[in-house]
Amino acid sequence: MTIKLKVLWLKNLLGVALDQRSTTTVSPFTAYYFWPKTDAWEQLRLELESKSWIKSEEKIVILNTITDIIEDYSQNRNTKRIKQEIPEIEFVEVSD
Repeated sequence: MTIKLKVLWLKNLLGVALDQRSTTTVSPFTAYYFWPKTDAWEQLRLELESKSWIKSEEKIVILNTITDIIEDYSQNRNTKRIKQEIPEIEFVEVSD
C-alpha cells in the first residue's frame, strides 16, 4: 500500500487529499482540504500524525510536497511547471 497525493487545481482554491493505493485498488484516505479557505497543510499533517503505521520519512515527503504545491499555486496558478517537477501526483484541473 502506498499513499498518493491528489490535487484539485481550481481557479481560486487548491484542494489536496490523499489516496491509499494498492496494486488493484484506490481508496480515498482523506477528504479534500481546500487552501486558502482552510489551512490544508495543517489538516493533512494532523491526518498523517494520527496514522502511526506511516513512516515519518513518508509523512515529511508528503508535507514538503504539499508545501511546494501551495507555494507554486499562490505564485503561478499554472500547473504545467509543477506537473513536470512532480509527475507522480494526480492533478485534477477544472475549467470554468
